[in-house]
Amino acid sequence: PREVIEYMGTVNRVFQGLGVEVLEAQPGRSLFAMVVKEPHTNTFGALHGGIIFALADQTFGFTCNAKNEKAVSAGATIEFLGPAQLGDRVISEANEVYREGRNALYDVKIWVEATGGVVAHVRGRMRILGGSVMPE
Repeated sequence: PREVIEYMGTVNRVFQGLGVEVLEAQPGRSLFAMVVKEPHTNTFGALHGGIIFALADQTFGFTCNAKNEKAVSAGATIEFLGPAQLGDRVISEANEVYREGRNALYDVKIWVEATGGVVAHVRGRMRILGGSVMPE
C-alpha cells in the first residue's frame, strides 16, 4: 500500500499543496500528518473547515486506492469537533470499515498531535472504478 500511496502523492497537487506526510500505510488503514500553515487558516486563525475536509478526503481516498485499484470519492459527511491552530501538526487516520463490490466506506479521525484534541470525524464513501492506479 505505501508504494501506491507514495506514487499518488507525487502526482496529486492537492496532497503536495497541503504538505501532507505519509506516516503509515497498511491494507485498509493509513495515517497522514500535516502542519497548519497560514494559507490553511480561516478568519479566526484556526484550521479552515475546507482544508480539514480536503485532508480527510486525501486520507480516505488514498487509503482506498492503496490496493492499486482506481477509486474516487463518492460522498462524505463531516463533523467538526474542535479547532487546530496555526503551527499545529494534525494527524489524519483512515480505517476501512466496509468494502464490497464497487463500494467502500472509511472512518477518518483528525486530531492535534500535541494535545490529542479531536478536530473532526469523517465518514467517506468511495466508488471503485477498477484499473490500476500506478502505471504498468
